[in-house]
Amino acid sequence: MTDIAFDFSAFPDLPTFEAHWAAIYMEPIVQSGERLTIAVVAKSGDDVVGCLTINDKALHCLYGSSASGMRAMMGLAMERAMDHFRAPLPDGFRAGMHGVSMGPVQVGYGDDLSDVLRQACSLSSSLSSLHAEAPTAAHDRNALWRKVKKAMHAVDATLLDHFDINVPIILRDVSIGIHCDYYSSRVAMNMCAMKPGKQLARHFDRANARICQLEQLSEHDDLIAHEQRPGMILQVPTDMEMERSFLGEAGRTFRDFQLLLQDLASKRDIPLIEVSSPEDAAREIRKAERQAA
Repeated sequence: MTDIAFDFSAFPDLPTFEAHWAAIYMEPIVQSGERLTIAVVAKSGDDVVGCLTINDKALHCLYGSSASGMRAMMGLAMERAMDHFRAPLPDGFRAGMHGVSMGPVQVGYGDDLSDVLRQACSLSSSLSSLHAEAPTAAHDRNALWRKVKKAMHAVDATLLDHFDINVPIILRDVSIGIHCDYYSSRVAMNMCAMKPGKQLARHFDRANARICQLEQLSEHDDLIAHEQRPGMILQVPTDMEMERSFLGEAGRTFRDFQLLLQDLASKRDIPLIEVSSPEDAAREIRKAERQAA
């Protein structure tokens, strides 16, 4: 019998952060047997967080003019569930209102407590995505900056505090914040991954938007005064991966989009740094910091 060796090196590491979570249910008509998941709560150590799983737009569709009252009731139930989770050895949950109950406590894994909470919402409530706004990069648990930050632990731990920064700037006498994936006193960088497939156009638009953000930041007085160097990190498949997995039309289309992005970055005078892994990206950031020092 021939032994088959599997190579899992290309798979990302499993998350190591662990938390406990539970869903909170409410019966709109008590004892009817019909129930909605109205919230989830999560706990890690002494930290307890919670969120409602039905947003205002969905509540308005369901309950019309009674939506505000239902939201207040759901919020109260969630607060009592969070208090219950804070107890060292919590016994049976008692919400103090009819028709409200808590599901079994489950274990979740993710990047952080907020990540586990978002997963819990998705797993326990079909209404959690109804009318939901598109997630921002800062809250996207698959965002490249999270993986690069994790890789930075082994590259240069002194740079960890510079990830996921909201940079305040003044535009037309109005103060706004522009998100930057990595921002220090010397370097301002955004990051994005792009690969062939059905999501290629979306990846391209996201990368282009990141470049536009850097262009706005690079023209801001604070960055000019401190001589920050902008840069765009783009994670792309290696040549070997392209030859092995993305042949034909998919590969050609990807190359076209890649060339367009290189041209857009060049016209904005923003270096486009192509890498094949989060580890490479972390090393490029360290290199840029040392060059700017």
